[in-house]
Amino acid sequence: MGPVSTCGRKWRGALRGVTRLAAACVLLTGQLGPVYAAIDNDAVATGTYAGTGPAVSVISVPSSQSVTVAAPNAALVVHKSAGTIVDTNGSGVTDAGDTITWTFSVSNTGNVTLAGVQIADPSATVSGGPIASLVPGATDTSTFTAARLLTQADIDAGGVENSATATASSPGASGDVTDVSDAGDETAETPDLSGATDGDPTNDPTVTAITRAPSFTVAKASVTPSFAAVGDSVEFLVTVTNTGNVTLTNVTPVDAGADSLTCVAGLPIPAILPGAAETCTATHIADATEVAGGTITDTVSVTANAQGGITLPAQQATATIASTSADISTVKTLVSANPAPAQGDTVTYRITVTNDGPNEALDLSLTDLLPAGLTPTASNGNASQGTYTAATGLWTIGSIAAGTSATLTLEGTVNGGTANQTISNTTTPATSPVTADSGATPDTLTVDVVVATPALSAVDDPLGDVSTQVYADPVAAGATLPAMIPLGSVLANDTLNGLPATASIVTVSVPSPAPGSPIMIAPDGSITVSSDTPAGTYTQTYQICDVANPWNCATATVTLQLVAMTITAADDTVTAPQNGTTGVTGVVNVLANDTLGGTTPAPALVTLTVTGGTGTSHLTLNPDGTVDVAPNTPAGSYTLIYEICDAVNPANCASATVTVPVHIPAIVAGHVYEDINGNGQYDPAGDTPVGNVTVEIVSGGTVIATTVTGPDGSYQVSDIPPGTDYQVVFRDSGGGIIGGIANIDLTPGENLIDQDLAIDPSGIVYDSVTGSPLAGATVTMTGTSGTPLPAVCFVDPAQQNQMTQADGAYRFDIIPGADAACPESETEYRLVVVPPVGYVAPPSVNLAPLAGPVDITTCPIDAVPGGACQPAAEPAPPAGPASLPYILSFLIAAGDPGLVHNHIPLDPIGVTNAISITKVADTRTIRRGETVSWTIRVSNPAASAAGYVYVSDRIPSGFAYVDGSARVNGAAVTPVINGNTLDFGSHLLTANGEIVVTLTLRALASAGPGEHVNLAFVRDEANQPLAPRAKAIVTILPEAVFDCSDVIGKVFDDKNGNGYQDKGEPGLAGVRVATVRGLLITTDAFGRFHVPCAELPDQETGSNFILKLDTRTLPSGYRLTTENPRVVRLTAGKMVEMNFGASIGREVRLDLKDAAFEPRSVELKENWKAGLDKLTGILAERWSHLLVVYITAEDRDLARQRMAQVEREIRDIWSKRGDPYELHIETRTTRK
Repeated sequence: MGPVSTCGRKWRGALRGVTRLAAACVLLTGQLGPVYAAIDNDAVATGTYAGTGPAVSVISVPSSQSVTVAAPNAALVVHKSAGTIVDTNGSGVTDAGDTITWTFSVSNTGNVTLAGVQIADPSATVSGGPIASLVPGATDTSTFTAARLLTQADIDAGGVENSATATASSPGASGDVTDVSDAGDETAETPDLSGATDGDPTNDPTVTAITRAPSFTVAKASVTPSFAAVGDSVEFLVTVTNTGNVTLTNVTPVDAGADSLTCVAGLPIPAILPGAAETCTATHIADATEVAGGTITDTVSVTANAQGGITLPAQQATATIASTSADISTVKTLVSANPAPAQGDTVTYRITVTNDGPNEALDLSLTDLLPAGLTPTASNGNASQGTYTAATGLWTIGSIAAGTSATLTLEGTVNGGTANQTISNTTTPATSPVTADSGATPDTLTVDVVVATPALSAVDDPLGDVSTQVYADPVAAGATLPAMIPLGSVLANDTLNGLPATASIVTVSVPSPAPGSPIMIAPDGSITVSSDTPAGTYTQTYQICDVANPWNCATATVTLQLVAMTITAADDTVTAPQNGTTGVTGVVNVLANDTLGGTTPAPALVTLTVTGGTGTSHLTLNPDGTVDVAPNTPAGSYTLIYEICDAVNPANCASATVTVPVHIPAIVAGHVYEDINGNGQYDPAGDTPVGNVTVEIVSGGTVIATTVTGPDGSYQVSDIPPGTDYQVVFRDSGGGIIGGIANIDLTPGENLIDQDLAIDPSGIVYDSVTGSPLAGATVTMTGTSGTPLPAVCFVDPAQQNQMTQADGAYRFDIIPGADAACPESETEYRLVVVPPVGYVAPPSVNLAPLAGPVDITTCPIDAVPGGACQPAAEPAPPAGPASLPYILSFLIAAGDPGLVHNHIPLDPIGVTNAISITKVADTRTIRRGETVSWTIRVSNPAASAAGYVYVSDRIPSGFAYVDGSARVNGAAVTPVINGNTLDFGSHLLTANGEIVVTLTLRALASAGPGEHVNLAFVRDEANQPLAPRAKAIVTILPEAVFDCSDVIGKVFDDKNGNGYQDKGEPGLAGVRVATVRGLLITTDAFGRFHVPCAELPDQETGSNFILKLDTRTLPSGYRLTTENPRVVRLTAGKMVEMNFGASIGREVRLDLKDAAFEPRSVELKENWKAGLDKLTGILAERWSHLLVVYITAEDRDLARQRMAQVEREIRDIWSKRGDPYELHIETRTTRK
């Protein structure tokens, strides 16, 4: 009883009820357990006032009462439930090893509280408890459980019985209380496992029944695999296995057919535990009947008992042993080609098991595991029958019929590291029938192979002559970087086992490096030597060893002959004179044409030394090979003799001479200006200087110096070598030549001034209507013949055929005497202008030129007297129609003034309707794949130019343009191809002129036979036609290769006259055959002939072809034995054979006269008819030609009829004789 608060006091009794009194008092009731015989109970009420009025005093009146109780009685009862069995091992039946569990209920049946309640079970393990306190009347069913494993004795007994004991202590009672468990009912007696009782129903044991499931099996097998004769002893093995859950007893095998039966455990067998087995051996002596029958069959019967008085039904088992007298032999051979294999070779064994009879051998097997040292191949374990397990080596053969064999192939490759080792392979039969003599002892066969030591060969390496090398270091300029020269590999001629030795199968080492040897041999066998090694002979011995067999080694020696690189020095001659006044650095580099080892040496690889020469005081040879000329060096030619030596091999040297010409240069100076007053002289006050003009000094067509005019128009070119025939060329900012000065001679130190250029163009090409300058006009200077002057006649060769720019300006600067076409004497020259598109070439119809040629020497038309000859004073034509005089032909000589302000007007072209265009092909017919050339002519018969016109060509389908074939007026052009149209661009059509375009097309395979049309067009700049289109037609012929038919044949000696060439019948040479078109073909030495493309047959139906042999060309005495002419049907693309036969034979002649016939009849007289039979007999003897000659005076018709009748009768008789051969009959009629 716990304390209870009531009015602020604690109640420590067991509360039975609490009542709140109206006066705020609490009535408490409680109960105390009867622990003692007398109980004094004092109660005191305490409390607190919770009201809101004046304080109230707490009144407590103690109350006491004594109660007398009964004596304490401690008692408990424990019940144990029936066990629950758990199939621990999952067998599905109750057997030893399964777990049995129990639960307990404990009740306090006394009047005092029990403490420390616990349960003990001697046959099980109890879990739970103890119970600390169990009050009277309470029962606990969950605290305690028990469990244990079932034993075989439990199973045999058919159940488990046991009891548990509960104990507890009671405060105030004397001693502990105990109770033996009961099965559950304290009033009824429960028998134990055996059914007995003890008369006390309160302590009955708890019984858990177990179902017995007895069972067993019997197996019988032959121990002896076979027997052969009467009296042979055979054994059978009997195995009895307890498959139930209880122990078997009195197990009794009975074998009526056995001569003896013994069991390991005795007979009968006392007991067999569940899952266990006992064996017995039955022995039988074979009798004659069994030998004759071929088998011994024996049956055993077994009975047994089980616990609980169970007798089990008898079980039987039967086994049979076959009788055999088979003779089994085993042979093992080594079948690989090499009896002493090397590493990596394949070793093959063959095991052959043979049954020599007379009976079939059963249940055969043997064991043969591939030995160590061999790695199985894919063919290992191939057996003719049965199965082979590579892991164990077991070959389960099965049965072998008498007179047959089974084979097993074992194969492996020899492992590395096995050289010189013996590999043994042993075959062990696993069953006794596999014997050599049918005895009981199995054969054991062993075959040994000894692995050959790999042949290792190291061969000396004479490397021959090797040049030393040094390479320039790209990092440190001028330094040298010794490089390692690769020299191949020592393994190149070494072998292992006859195969090339490689770094993967051998090791390479240098056991004893040769002192001072530069030869380096790497582990991979590569040989190197430092490039800075001096020349000499070096050796180094190396060793190679087999990786798989490290003890297998060989040595060889590398011999290296290092030779100095070939060094050469070539003379150097500087052709251009050098400036001796200022001096020059780097005039030439002598190393540029010298060599070291065949290449230009870097300066660091060689040393240079001056050994002599005339220029030692004025020329300097630098270490890098360059040569300098010192300032203030007098003019002259100077030499330096130098020596170049190999830096690695200093004694390896060569020498050469460098020659440098030195001069005192000349100076050329002047101005470029616009000659405002036209007097040809530079007037600073009136003329305008022109800057940024490029000035070139030219000698022999080569520019040797260049400068640019300054803002004041001045220029000066220094350092010009003295010489003759210099030219000064002036170019504008666009690179075009604007003038020049020719025939300048310079002496040493000369200062030539006033070499001025007056910018005053020869003239401007302009529009005669508007006065605007014209771009795109080509201006050419010619002689009187119209031939353009050669380019050498001008200061700048580009002046000839120059094209005007936007300013329309042109200029010519003639060099008199440069060529025969431009002599120094007075010569007539002419100006020819090819106008741009839309203009007509001069002369202009709007303004005619001055009559020429005009003599420039006197210049009668000079608009500004003095200076240059000027047809017009204006530097440019004014706007509007042309009005300035101009000349197109003139006379000029060396020293004459220049011709300037000669402005040439061009008239815009007008439309003309006189233009025509024609087109022709160079052939009318072609074949596919062939080419055809076309010529297009555009003509202008008018007296005025038509200007620029556009010519195009539309090629027919199936044709392709041949690249590079197009020409316009003989000049090669590349047309623009747009689909099947070729555009040849715009070309000037002059007055009374023409444009000739030629091109070549190829007929493609896609082009069909027949006519193909090619069109040509001429249009103006607005793409309007200027003339009707022109066309030309070409026909493509059928293709001979695919459309023709060839004919081949032979004229042969038809010896047997059968019309066919048989074996042994040769050809006839020189015989001629002819076609209907007159083609004659003569046979070759073998009588063969060939008519290529004899006909173009109809593509659908074919065509006939006739060939006739000219009999006059046959050898003398020969006559045809085949038809002539011959006709065959030809098919396109097919070949046909036509043969002619001829034979020399014999000619049989039959002469007939009128008397041989009946008068006025076609019939022969009877005596003559009889002669015909004789005649055919003669003909049948051998091939013959029959000639029938009729000499008659009768009329022609009767004669012809008679001859026809005679031929018919002869052929009828010949037919009756079986036509021995094709008879040729020739008839002739001769008039008397």
